[in-house]
Amino acid sequence: MNKKYNATIYINNEKPITMIVSGKDETEVSKILAGFFIKINKKKIEKIQIKLEEVEFINGNYVPIKNLLATIIKESRIKKGISQRELSRRSGVDNKTIAKIELGERKKPTIVTLLKISVILDLNIYEVLTVAGYSNEEIENSLIHSKNNILDNIFRD
Repeated sequence: MNKKYNATIYINNEKPITMIVSGKDETEVSKILAGFFIKINKKKIEKIQIKLEEVEFINGNYVPIKNLLATIIKESRIKKGISQRELSRRSGVDNKTIAKIELGERKKPTIVTLLKISVILDLNIYEVLTVAGYSNEEIENSLIHSKNNILDNIFRD
């Protein structure tokens, strides 16, 4: 499956060229781009530098994968019409933690934190955990554990 990349190409320290490209991986995309620009460029290329950032198309924009979790949570919160403070109050997650997640500073928040936020924002927890970088096994184990804790609390009363 091909991935999408935001490519920034610097040729001879001139103004960079930016484009969205797709390919199997960064190595393949870099080789194709370098070959293409060397072939079509009439000037002598002394230096070519390519920077790639994996992206995904969401709500009409290409969003860097590294900021995908931040984008999903922030856009969902805004769509619900609630502030970070209100999300914090409703979910029980510290306001600073929510701010860091939305800024992309917390790349892989705990499963419990994401579960609490997902419930309030009506997000698919499986998708949120996948975007955050959790494996299928980690997700299944955490959801089974959470379900068992909930059932224990219900039947304890």
